[in-house]
Amino acid sequence: MANDNLARKIDSDVYSRLDAAIDATVKVNADRNDLESRFPRENLRALADAGWAC
Repeated sequence: MANDNLARKIDSDVYSRLDAAIDATVKVNADRNDLESRFPRENLRALADAGWAC
C-alpha cells in the first residue's frame, strides 16, 4: 500500500513538471516552430528535463 502511494506521488510530481514545461516552453514555441518549420529541439529538451525520457 505504501508503495502505491509513493508511485502516485512520483507520477504526480512528473505530471506537474511536464505541465509546467508545456506551459513555459512547448506552448510558447509552438507557433514559431510551425511557421518556420523548425525542429522542436527546445521543446523536447524541456520535456526531457521535466522527466519525460526513455
